[in-house]
Amino acid sequence: MVEYDQQTVDLDEWVKDKLARFQQPVRWLTLPPELKNGGIKISRQALKEWVQRQQ
Repeated sequence: MVEYDQQTVDLDEWVKDKLARFQQPVRWLTLPPELKNGGIKISRQALKEWVQRQQ
């Protein structure tokens, strides 16, 4: 998970010289605020369920 400003950063371009091609994400998703409200860590189960609903 990375926090960034969508208006100023193109993550696809940013990772090209920082990660090997096989490590680069094939898809980017913006987390909804309700997933970040549970404290320091995001629930893996809640994240998994949310990602499955996005497909």
